[in-house]
Amino acid sequence: LQDADGRAVLDLPRGAGAKAADRIEGRFSPNAQFRLGERTLAAADGGALTVWDLATLNPLYSAPIPAQGVGTLALLEEAGLAAVGGWFDEVFIADFRARKTETVILPGRTFSLRFIADAPSLLIAKNDTVHLWRPGAGSVAAFQSDGARIADARWTSHGLLALDAAGRKLHRLAYPGFPLKAALPTGGGELWALAASEDGGTLFAGGSDGKLYAVGPSTGTVAA
Repeated sequence: LQDADGRAVLDLPRGAGAKAADRIEGRFSPNAQFRLGERTLAAADGGALTVWDLATLNPLYSAPIPAQGVGTLALLEEAGLAAVGGWFDEVFIADFRARKTETVILPGRTFSLRFIADAPSLLIAKNDTVHLWRPGAGSVAAFQSDGARIADARWTSHGLLALDAAGRKLHRLAYPGFPLKAALPTGGGELWALAASEDGGTLFAGGSDGKLYAVGPSTGTVAA
């Protein structure tokens, strides 16, 4: 919950039937990003990234974010990693167990950050490019499409899916080298969101035309 003054409150009920809730409070801008894991809570704002331990409600790690316009936050708590991006070139990647932050410079706005457990790795969607970043190795693979705006990228059972918002299509990429396997056009308006069914057999994309598109990535079929 966030009030007009920017005070954010997270209530954490303690088990079924609990009458009281623990509480974490902070002051954030309206664009602050939050990610809730099983054991940790991460929050990123224009000033800082903070990760709390939900068992104690104490901060595990806090690091300054010297950039304004935070737009996306990713958390992989089993690896102790969090990543922050937005309207700036930098991607800030925090190892909150080792208590250190790495800054990755990639030109352009970051639209999406998603961790995958392999290695582990971070998918970074920036303008017309998806990068695969790994600790100690940097950007190890990339897919670029002229004129695209990659608004989201995620791992599915069919490989990597990149949502091209401007081109109104889904790019299906093989892993790990990112060769293009298929470009699946949806038609309609600009695409804004991507989701997958629980079994991964169907992808769903929606956008400015008000339609939900069901995409069969293995068959290439698209139904509105």
